[in-house]
Amino acid sequence: MEQSTTPPTLVQMRAELEAALASANLQRAPALSSFLRYICEEHFQGRADQIKEYTIAVEALGRPADFQPAENPIVRVQAARLRECLKSFYSDEGRDHALRISLPKGQYAPKFRLTATPQPATPQAVEPVEAAVLLPTAPVASRRRWILLGGIGALAFMLAVVFFVARRHTPLQAPAAVAVETPASTEETVRILAGSSVPKYIDQLGRTWSGDRYYRGGHSEDAVYEPLVNVEDANVWKHIRGGESFEYEIPLRPGAHELHLYFTEPVYGIDAMAGGGETSRIFDVFVNGQLVLDHFDILGDAGGPRIADEKIFSDIEPGADGLLRLRFVSHTSDAIVSAIEVLPATPHRMNPLRITARSVPYSSPSGVLWTPDRYFSGGRIHPLGRTPTDTDDPGLYAAERFGNFTYTFPVPQGSYTAVLHFSESYHGPSNAGGGGAGSRIFNVYFNGTTLLKDFDIYKEAGGPNRALLRQFHGLRPNAQGKLVFTFQPIRNYPSVNAIEILPE
Repeated sequence: MEQSTTPPTLVQMRAELEAALASANLQRAPALSSFLRYICEEHFQGRADQIKEYTIAVEALGRPADFQPAENPIVRVQAARLRECLKSFYSDEGRDHALRISLPKGQYAPKFRLTATPQPATPQAVEPVEAAVLLPTAPVASRRRWILLGGIGALAFMLAVVFFVARRHTPLQAPAAVAVETPASTEETVRILAGSSVPKYIDQLGRTWSGDRYYRGGHSEDAVYEPLVNVEDANVWKHIRGGESFEYEIPLRPGAHELHLYFTEPVYGIDAMAGGGETSRIFDVFVNGQLVLDHFDILGDAGGPRIADEKIFSDIEPGADGLLRLRFVSHTSDAIVSAIEVLPATPHRMNPLRITARSVPYSSPSGVLWTPDRYFSGGRIHPLGRTPTDTDDPGLYAAERFGNFTYTFPVPQGSYTAVLHFSESYHGPSNAGGGGAGSRIFNVYFNGTTLLKDFDIYKEAGGPNRALLRQFHGLRPNAQGKLVFTFQPIRNYPSVNAIEILPE
C-alpha cells in the first residue's frame, strides 16, 4: 500500500486512535488501551520526545512514583504486546483503514502513516467550522450560528484537554468506593478472577467465577504469559491484579472457610525480554492482619515460570464486621494475584480433593462429586472402552491419564491419606492392547520417595478390567505445601484413573 506524502490531520489521527481503541483486542486489554491512548495524546500535544519508559509506567500504567525501569520490565513487555495487537488489528478489523498507527521497535512514540488513498474525514470532525465562518456569501444569521457552533466546539475541546490532563495524574483503577461496595447479603462461596472485567465465567471444571470486585488499590492488567503447567483452564490465570500494595475486603457468612489463592509468574524468568528469575518478585500476603505468606516468590514456590501455583489456607473466618481482609504488600516488583476462591469448610480440616481422568465433573452413585482432571503436568487423557465389573462405581474408571506425568496437589500443612484408583483396561487378552502381566510396569514416587516399585496393575488386580485401590497414610506436604506424585515408566506407560487426597 503506497504511502501518501500528505501528513494526516489531527482530526484524522484522533479518529484512528478511537477506532483502534474500539477494536476487539484492545477492548479486552485495558492496560494496552491506556498505554496507546497515553502515547498518542502525548504525540498530539507535541511531547513525543518526552515519552519515556518511566512516564509510561507512572502516568499510563499506574505504577508508583518510585518505579524503577531497570528493575521492572513491564513497559517493555507491554510495548511488545501493543505492537502485536496493532499488527493484528490492521490485518483484520482495520485492514481497509487508510491511516495506520504503529509503534516502531525500540521507541515509545507512535507513528501515523497515511496511504495514498486516505479515508474521508470523520463526520464528527470540527475543523471545517472555521472555514464555514469565513465564507463571504453566508447570511448574517448563518454566520452567527456557525460562530456559536465554533465557540461550543472550542469549549468542548478545552474541556477534553482539562479531562486528559486530570486523567494523566489519576491512578488507572476503578474507584475504591465502587470496588469494595458490600452487597446486601454476605456470601458463602466466592470466586474472583482478579483483574478481569467479565461479569461471569464458567471454567472447564464447571466452577462459576465473577470478575474482579471487593478490591482497594492496585491495578488490573492482562497476564503477559499464561501458565502451561499444572493448569486445567488457562483463563483463570489470564488477568492479574497487581501493585505495591492492594487489598480485598470480601463479605462472608460466619463460619469456617477455606481460602485458595491462585498465582503464576507472568513476566520474570521466561525469556530474554523479561529477564530476571528467582527474587525478581517478592511479596507478603496477610489474611485478616495475619501474615500467611512471608517473602513469597512465585518462581520459587511453583518451581519455575508459566506454572500454575495454588496456595490453600484452612480455618478462614470473616472478622466481626463480616469481612475477610486480604492484603498484598510488595518487597521487590509488584505483588500480584490471579484469582481468589473462598469455600465453606469444616473447622481444622481441608476439603477433600478428588479428581478423575475425565474432562467433565463426575458424581458417583453414592453422591460424591469428583472434579475433572487437574493439578497434572505431562501425560494424556484416554477414554476407555471397558470399565471394571467388580465395583459399584465403574464410571470412576471410564478414562485414564497415561504417559510420563506428575500430579502436584496444593494442601495446608498437615497429614493426609492418598487413594490411587487403577484398572488395567487397555492391556489383556480381550482388550485393545493385548498382552497381560508384565505389559505395563511403572514406579510411583511421592515427594521423591518410592510409593510403588515395579508396579503392574494387571498382576496386582489379578487380571484385566478389575478395580484396584492403593492407599497411603501419613503423607505430609513438602516445604511449599505440595503433595507431589510422580509416575515414571519402566515398560510401556504408567496409568491412573482417579486420585483422592483426604485430610487425616
